[in-house]
Amino acid sequence: MRGTGRTAGLLLLLGLAPAVARSEVLRVPADHPTIKSAVERAADGDTVLVDDGIYLEKNIVVARKIRVGSKNPFGAVIYGSPNVGDAIFVVRAAARIEGFVLRNSQTGIEQRGGPDVRWEAADLAILDCMTGISINDAEGNVGSAAIERVIVLGFPAATGICTNDAGRVEASGCLIMDCRAAFQGYDHLSFGVRDSLVVDCAEAFDESTSHRPVPPATSRIDRGHGVSVLGPGSRSDPRRREQVGAFIRLVVIPSLDEVMGEADDGGTG
Repeated sequence: MRGTGRTAGLLLLLGLAPAVARSEVLRVPADHPTIKSAVERAADGDTVLVDDGIYLEKNIVVARKIRVGSKNPFGAVIYGSPNVGDAIFVVRAAARIEGFVLRNSQTGIEQRGGPDVRWEAADLAILDCMTGISINDAEGNVGSAAIERVIVLGFPAATGICTNDAGRVEASGCLIMDCRAAFQGYDHLSFGVRDSLVVDCAEAFDESTSHRPVPPATSRIDRGHGVSVLGPGSRSDPRRREQVGAFIRLVVIPSLDEVMGEADDGGTG
């Protein structure tokens, strides 16, 4: 053991010891003016930390294994583009995205055109997007996601969380409101939802029957423990409103109360 220690010390002195990778924190806007520029600069293992404020950005391609997060939960608000094909975040690596408010985009987060990786989304509020989160490959069962404590507040034509030629998707602690479809699935290996609440959506679970997937792929959406659906007009019922509020406080995150309050004040009814 003593000889091993001497050898390690000698290697260190000679500069021959293996290098130890150090993660870096890239701060926006202190170090980088935009989230996109920081993400492009980041290396595997780094963190992009975004200060409170409003950011006008789209198609931020996350192509490395990094964490992209708001410094304070829901303090960083990103407004995207409503144009077809645009998303705020495009995921192509085993990354983690958390803490943001994503608004006014065709898609909040999309996984498409990348390798078969599993990524994570957590503690997000996605408002007024045509699609909240989409795991959408061009033709194969590629791409998987773990989605936790995400709220999607849409409009009558919107979709909350959807798959199309995807791998494995797990959604938990999610609140989907005012969408055409809360959860929509087609041709995935698995899509599971648990401990989630659907409110005022035309359809809670849309399992596509337009084409029959080739096994083991399926369009089935598995409903696990703790999934509840409240139909149209639920928020006009004080008891239902309390149920939604309790879900936010106990299952999602208390600070989402403020986000929901701002959204309701915007005239959504």
